[in-house]
Amino acid sequence: MDYHQNARLTIHSRERLAGRVLAEGCTLKLAAASFGVSAKTTAKWVCRYRELGPAGLRVSPAACQRPDRRRVTISDVRNGCNGVE
Repeated sequence: MDYHQNARLTIHSRERLAGRVLAEGCTLKLAAASFGVSAKTTAKWVCRYRELGPAGLRVSPAACQRPDRRRVTISDVRNGCNGVE
């Protein structure tokens, strides 16, 4: 899999990150800090993992090109990420 030049996490570390939040109950901020990414990025990967499993952790080129993507919030993560890209 190709990662863009600024990608901080691979698919394997994204899975560990999502596991910290979902399985271990870590907060978004704490998990984000331990992986060197933002809480917003953490919320995005947790939502994708919850909805699609490991396949959701791959980079979606179409998602990167959409200018009006919806912002992911902590309540989105808690409420099951419905409608979050």
